[in-house]
Amino acid sequence: MSKSSTNIITHGHSGKVGDQFVLKHYGGITVIAKKPTFTKPWSPAQIANRKKFGKAARAAAAIGKKPEFQEKYSNKLKPRQN
Repeated sequence: MSKSSTNIITHGHSGKVGDQFVLKHYGGITVIAKKPTFTKPWSPAQIANRKKFGKAARAAAAIGKKPEFQEKYSNKLKPRQN
């Protein structure tokens, strides 16, 4: 695992880089680590939660496409929000 605190290339970045490694932040230091592998199957509670979240996301997307909601909430959005 490699650590970096002042690198201009990785500063402020996080997430997966290709299928090779991930960038994480711990206490103000950027850490480059091996990509985690998840081998255990999801529990029934995780499956239920993922289904519930997916349903909510689809409902929110459908509501966001309705013109009456768009005009009602567009004036409450800050810059770069949707």
